[in-house]
Amino acid sequence: MNKLYYIDMPKVGSTYTKSVFKKDLQDGNMILVADRKIKEKFVCESVKSVLRRKNKHIFAVIRNPFNLLVSYYVSKHQLSRWRGDLTNFKSLKLKHINIGGNSFSKFVKNFFENTDVNSYQYYQAKNPYFQLFDKHENCVCDSLIRL
Repeated sequence: MNKLYYIDMPKVGSTYTKSVFKKDLQDGNMILVADRKIKEKFVCESVKSVLRRKNKHIFAVIRNPFNLLVSYYVSKHQLSRWRGDLTNFKSLKLKHINIGGNSFSKFVKNFFENTDVNSYQYYQAKNPYFQLFDKHENCVCDSLIRL
């Protein structure tokens, strides 16, 4: 039987998903894929170790990219110190930048005009879910759940 691995990403219902699977995550029946410290006491594995596993089923939750941007802006998630420290399968070490914007239109303009190739936002402007793809642009997920 395949082991279930969940890729945790911000602003796609991950708090809800983790609450639904809380017992499975705590017991190790489902593994959270995370390369950063998380506050919950879940069984976690790094990206590199997950890719080496056999008998795995990797899934993630995604949402409409426009709604994702609205959620980032409204929640001020773009200001989070964790923003640049998110799991990605490209082995990129990305930094957090504050792209600012005192209106949604300015925020979106700044987001897509960002040229800092060492920032999370640079890659996300090209593909909102870039972190689900490996360095060869293959999606690492077996299943995607659309929010």
